[in-house]
Formats: sequence, structure tokens, C-alpha cells
Amino acid sequence: MIGIDNHELSEYFDLSTVAQPAPELGRLGARMLLDALTSDTPPSPLEQIVPTQLIARGTTARVTC
Repeated sequence: MIGIDNHELSEYFDLSTVAQPAPELGRLGARMLLDALTSDTPPSPLEQIVPTQLIARGTTARVTC
């Protein structure tokens, strides 16, 4: 089982999680929206890559083959 955003209870419940930079995601989303609203041309699909981190805790097991 994997959680997202490294919620503060993730550590308490020993839940593995993917940490994402929520403030940065919010800034990027707002910037993209404002750019789309102030542009005279239709927005093109845009891909943004932000760093994430897997924090392995008790709900992640090592797999051996």
C-alpha cells in the first residue's frame, strides 16, 4: 500500500508514500492557469516534471526474484 504527499500521519501508520512538493505544484498550476488566461492563443499541452521521492516504510517489502 502506498500513500501520496507524505501526509503527517504516514509515519505514524508506517505507510510508504510518495512525497511531492505540494507548494511547488500549486505555484506551477497557478502560473499555467494565469498564462492561459492572459494569452491570445489557445494553450498547448504542457508537461512539467517535479521531483518526487519514494519514502519506503512498513507497507513496502523488498521483492527478491
